[in-house]
Amino acid sequence: QPILVDLVHVHRGYVVDATRMFSIGNLPEVWHQRLSDMVEVSDCVVNSLAKGQNCSQAWDNGSELAESMGHGEHLMGMKPDQSKFLGHSVGLQLDESPVVARGFDRPLPVGGTMAIEPKVVYDDGSIGIEDTWIRGSEGLECITNSVSTDWIVEI
Repeated sequence: QPILVDLVHVHRGYVVDATRMFSIGNLPEVWHQRLSDMVEVSDCVVNSLAKGQNCSQAWDNGSELAESMGHGEHLMGMKPDQSKFLGHSVGLQLDESPVVARGFDRPLPVGGTMAIEPKVVYDDGSIGIEDTWIRGSEGLECITNSVSTDWIVEI
């Protein structure tokens, strides 16, 4: 079963948010595929925001991709407790605006920081990724993961 660890760090008053995945033993391939799918959804959201698209459009792009992968009923929870967001701004607080969700019809501003966190939840566990990004004039830069990472550590 996957073990999802959500990490929040505050440095000099500023927040970053990240998720890392672990398991004791090897996970079945279905979990690896779900994780790979969430990496792809994260990339989709990051690319949307980097192009200057508004947060509502980034939500539409990411959630439609997850739906096409078969995760619509499990993206960010299960009904009736399914959350309808794929990322949230961070700064002096953990949850700031804008949010990657419907109704946030503005882009992440240059200089803005956002945690992008697509996850899927099933009866037998959850899996996903999360990193914090800052938007510069050339796009988004990850500030919680500066090197290539294996998305899951199997112990």
